[in-house]
Amino acid sequence: MLTKDHIFGPDGSLRVCQAVRCDSVTGLIRPCAHSHMLLSSGHTMAVPPDFFLHPQTGRALPIAGNVGYDPVSSTLVIAADLCTVDNRKWDSPLLPFIPYPTSRHSDQPLPSSRLRGLKPGQRLQLGVPMADPDTGVPVPILGVTIHPQTGLVYPLGGVHVCPLTRLPQPIQIGYPMLDSRTGNVVLTVGVGLDPVTGAVLPVGGVLLAESIIEPLSGRMVRMGGANLRVGQLLPHAGGYQALLDCKVLAVMFRVLELLKPLTEEWGSDQTLKHHQGSERGSGRQDHLLSAAKELQQAWGRSLHCQLQLQTRLETLLEWAVALQQDGGTLGEMPLPGSDMCLPALLGMEYPDPMGSGLSVPVLGCQTDLVSGIIIPLAGTMEDPEGKGLVAIRYGSQTVDQVTGVLAPVVGARLDVSRNNVVPVTASYWLTVADQTDSVQVEALQREVCVRNTHWQQQRQREEDILSDLDSALFHCLFRVAEANSPQVHWSGRQLREAAVELQDAAQAEAQRRAAQHSHLALILPPHVLHILTLGDGEEWDQQCVWHAELVSGLDKVDVCVEQLQQDQEKWISQGRDWTAPLQAMDVELRQRELWEQCCCRQTELEAALNSLHFVRQLSQLRADTAQAMLCGNFWYKEYGLVQCSVHKPTVKVMGLLQQIALPLLERLNQVLEDKQPASFSPNTCNQHISGLSTKHASGLDMASIVWTSSVPAVKGISTQSLREPANLAHSQETGLQASSAPTHNSQRHAASSGIHSQESQPRKEPTQPTHVSVPTIPEDEWNKLLEISPLFQLLKGVQLQLKGWACGARLLRGDLTDRGKSFMDVLDAQWECEGELVPLDLSVLNAREFLVYQHGLFLMHTLDHLKLTPVISLQIAASLPNNNYTNNAFRNSFFYQEAEETLFVRRQRLQSVGGFSLLLLHCLSHVKNKDMSSDSSPAFQRLFFKILQECLGELFQARLGRPPSGQEANLCVLFPDQGDLKGTLLDSHAASLLYRLHKPNRGLLSEDEVEKLQKRHRETSLFYQLEGLLREKSSEATEGGKVNKVG
Repeated sequence: MLTKDHIFGPDGSLRVCQAVRCDSVTGLIRPCAHSHMLLSSGHTMAVPPDFFLHPQTGRALPIAGNVGYDPVSSTLVIAADLCTVDNRKWDSPLLPFIPYPTSRHSDQPLPSSRLRGLKPGQRLQLGVPMADPDTGVPVPILGVTIHPQTGLVYPLGGVHVCPLTRLPQPIQIGYPMLDSRTGNVVLTVGVGLDPVTGAVLPVGGVLLAESIIEPLSGRMVRMGGANLRVGQLLPHAGGYQALLDCKVLAVMFRVLELLKPLTEEWGSDQTLKHHQGSERGSGRQDHLLSAAKELQQAWGRSLHCQLQLQTRLETLLEWAVALQQDGGTLGEMPLPGSDMCLPALLGMEYPDPMGSGLSVPVLGCQTDLVSGIIIPLAGTMEDPEGKGLVAIRYGSQTVDQVTGVLAPVVGARLDVSRNNVVPVTASYWLTVADQTDSVQVEALQREVCVRNTHWQQQRQREEDILSDLDSALFHCLFRVAEANSPQVHWSGRQLREAAVELQDAAQAEAQRRAAQHSHLALILPPHVLHILTLGDGEEWDQQCVWHAELVSGLDKVDVCVEQLQQDQEKWISQGRDWTAPLQAMDVELRQRELWEQCCCRQTELEAALNSLHFVRQLSQLRADTAQAMLCGNFWYKEYGLVQCSVHKPTVKVMGLLQQIALPLLERLNQVLEDKQPASFSPNTCNQHISGLSTKHASGLDMASIVWTSSVPAVKGISTQSLREPANLAHSQETGLQASSAPTHNSQRHAASSGIHSQESQPRKEPTQPTHVSVPTIPEDEWNKLLEISPLFQLLKGVQLQLKGWACGARLLRGDLTDRGKSFMDVLDAQWECEGELVPLDLSVLNAREFLVYQHGLFLMHTLDHLKLTPVISLQIAASLPNNNYTNNAFRNSFFYQEAEETLFVRRQRLQSVGGFSLLLLHCLSHVKNKDMSSDSSPAFQRLFFKILQECLGELFQARLGRPPSGQEANLCVLFPDQGDLKGTLLDSHAASLLYRLHKPNRGLLSEDEVEKLQKRHRETSLFYQLEGLLREKSSEATEGGKVNKVG
């Protein structure tokens, strides 16, 4: 019997042993043929061929379920019984590894396997779509396998027959499947490979995270999944979640090892003066804090993995409950030739409502946003082989209407323009699935940013309260031991005020979330909003518990301190000497007793606070999960016809959306007519004007709209004439009559098109006189109306500009109100800071924007290499906070966090690489100069021009160089973590562009290099001239031949 020490050396290396071998393809330690293993019961059995030897424990385990594939490093990782700490972070989930099926009669792989590799540009990651080998429909990647001879990695995913709809359905975790062994409907927990055909099969029939007895070791473990072996379903305890849990336990043991010497040192401290600490204790505390931070990160990854699966299962549970209530009805299907309608069920076939006479299956539903009626999606399409009309079926082939390529059908949709049902192809579905709604993403990120800010502020306040309480108790209790110390004075008033302020902030945040919930319900999908707000109630309850514990703890501390004060007064009144040994011992015992009571109260407070912090961390992870679902980074996305997370919108919600969109559309109309940039903020929807009544505010709103639509057609009307009462009355009467006419919308549209549209289009009828409708309002309110008028502001700006030019030409004298204002960029003047910082996820950027962003990182790296600018981080923001960069030309386009050393740039700046580069150089100069507000500083201008000089020199060097033939290979170095972008930019033009952008600095050219470059330039010019001459001769010869043929 061989043990671990016989097989592995002390350093983990494999000893020379005939019982095991190292697989050259997978790197696993495999037992040789005819080997036996000892079971926990004491019996022995032959080692199955799909087992491996664990290098840390020496145990023989099945490969399926206990080994995972890391897509980042492209290596196999043991995901069970880890005994050592792994320093890898595991940000990307492991893929379950399934051994490649081999023949029963030999160890050779199956030759008839239908597995296919990934297409160019596809990613190998859990939940990412791949093409089904048989039908070509998109299915999620749920595992991998490796060919034992070639070493090729094949993703695993496929389709199965749904037991509810009898339609093909992609294999998904948690979805119902039909167990071929028992005939029962069970939940899918993974995939496996058929040992005979090599087809991908769903595996299910066990409950994840259930406590079971592992059959090989006989220990109690937690269920991690199951795999098929010789037709039997065998559970296992490995997997990605088990790997993360093992890392959490390893870090916990490390924290305990660091705590032991500290607790022993603090326990042996008889003077209780551990507040002062020592160098050795301070070093240990630093190590402890570092380990605690690592534990928090490891625990966060483990909880994040659990939340991904939990969110998936909760979504399926809600879908199952709704299916039980209405049977999965997708509207009503009308019967042709009658007035009857039948309930539409997914997968059931009905007569074609268009009258083709075919039976068509229902493939989904779509809601009419105007009427709110649910329309079942079932219809016909043209057969790709020219056999006429056929029913639209999942997995069948059709010709894509856009590309004209034969593609599989993955669903159906309603073509509103033609009012018929058309098939949805795989390429169309992949395009739509990758798109994200920028409005929804920005709204969610803004809400998450506000929540994170609140949590950080509350945590800082809570730590300050506990620190102040600890310090106050220390100074209060231990001053008693000092000789001739004055009477103890204790006042918990400041701590109570801080506790009340803390609770008020939490209550205000709870009210804000309740008010924001109704607004987010109109924007975010219901399941995303549910995940985001799932822990709000528990967080508020725990906040109340913490506040109650804090108030109660302060009361108990008051009692302890009051007892101490009474004892001190008693000692003073009796005139005893505190320095006497007997009296000092009594005082120390009393002091230690009170200190233990106070420490007990502090421990209770810290326990309640830790519970609150855990709830907040869980809410933070839920917010990250909600963002992953909205941005398409969720591990368990929806595939196939059954959409469990899709909720049916109601007419009420659509009406509220229209009410919110109407003020924005009116504002947009006004901006387009005035041709003035404006900021779209949430305050625009309110249309609230301070100092005016509701009636007058509505009158001002109407007047502003009428101005922008009617003034261009009126000539010769001044501000003074508009204020005359008679003209006002006439204008109001005419405006009311015009508003009651049925052609009001068309007249307003024609008027809003401006002077150009009136001059360019022929007039078919006489032009009606256009009147200005202005309400009758007092003089002071009229002045306010002028202040908010876009036309008045435009004229005022023109006046100030003309006045500035006149003063510059010395035609006028006097001080100008805007003389202190500096230059402002033209694009920057079109934006305003929104008031809050909302960072933007880089996955939202398109290819061009991401390329410009990478160019900015290259510029920052180059300037740092030249020792011109400091090292800072660059991020893109959806909105920016207010700042005090008053004399900065780009003050509305960036924000610099000095504490985090991070520069946030507005996303709109990525549209122009030149403008983005200039903005970045400008900001880096300010950061280096540590002054963001003034562009007129000589130090800033000197550094800015120096940076421009260096960048222009780099541009000249890049123009002189030519990329080598292997420039495409440099993409792997330039973008090591951006596999998708590298795939989309692998062409000659993009490779040349990236090479020139990221080419290292060559420095100054020597004379020999200059001569070589000039010689190369002359040869190239000569070659181009010869090529042009040959082309002219060839064209002349061709034209002469054509003339001879004609003659």
